[in-house]
Amino acid sequence: MSHEVKQSVLVKNTLYEVMNSCFQRNAMRGATTRILALIAFNDIGVEQGISTLKQLNNNAYFTRIYADEEYFTSGRLHHFFELSGNDDWTILNHSIGEIEDDYDQIFIPVASFSLVSELVHFLGNRPLAKVIQRALLKGKKVTMLELAVNPYSKTIIEGNWDKGTSFMKAELFNQLKRLQGFGVTLIHSNEVKSHFQRQTSGKRLLLAEKEVISARQKQKKEIMVSPGTLVTPLARDTAKELGIRLTIK
Repeated sequence: MSHEVKQSVLVKNTLYEVMNSCFQRNAMRGATTRILALIAFNDIGVEQGISTLKQLNNNAYFTRIYADEEYFTSGRLHHFFELSGNDDWTILNHSIGEIEDDYDQIFIPVASFSLVSELVHFLGNRPLAKVIQRALLKGKKVTMLELAVNPYSKTIIEGNWDKGTSFMKAELFNQLKRLQGFGVTLIHSNEVKSHFQRQTSGKRLLLAEKEVISARQKQKKEIMVSPGTLVTPLARDTAKELGIRLTIK
């Protein structure tokens, strides 16, 4: 990528960040579930995966999308906006902090074999893997579409990516099984809406003292609380003592 193109992408992404920071809080108000969508670069399953994000476009969810840089330099970004029904996209790079803390669930509509390999071998060469690893270690619910990473899926077969040896395909499938053991839920593209409905049905969130202390350690002065969240008396007292505001979204 040329220096000029990189600068252009950086400027555009900075503008997206500024605009998103202005509107994000209002968009989050009223949403019962905050979903962080992470999109890996891949040559297969991209459009099908991104289009599933439309199933999350309702008032019950606030969905923000972080994607690998290649999507922003492909010349097709507006097409991806239309596919997802969401123009709240941000580049995933090494300057990204612990963004997973601001969301209830992590959703990966487009994954890749290399990403799965990084996760199961505890590598963190790219920001995407680091975010997912931290989310799992923090007990976040992580869901991944399997269409681009299951060597036996219809998408892989139709893309003519199923010609590897039986041993190779078995190894790739075993990686998926290990990923499930780490706490990642694998679903099909037609299960997205029902999956997240089940995840949020009857949900009652709890804010305890440890979350308030964690916010203080990260130098946060405000905690966004979903409607209906149970705030323990100790959490409320600790927040008051530490000067941290509890704000209903």
